[in-house]
Amino acid sequence: GSICITFHLALLIPHRNQAAILANSEQHGITWHLMDPVYDAGDILVQRVFQIGAEATALSLNAQCYEAAIETLKAAGFKIVKA
Repeated sequence: GSICITFHLALLIPHRNQAAILANSEQHGITWHLMDPVYDAGDILVQRVFQIGAEATALSLNAQCYEAAIETLKAAGFKIVKA
């Protein structure tokens, strides 16, 4: 069968996107995971955590997320191939 993966501009739990800034979180990140019929319930393949700078904005946080996604895409793919 087919395997589909997706990524989130968040660690899924506890915060999504810029909610991390509003919650005064010190860390944020991205998650690559398998898609599942149950929303966001697929197995996590890779997560990347990074610090949120004191001057972070929604734009800079999104940029960090996309950079992390690009850097970790290969690792997510390798996990699928090995399975």
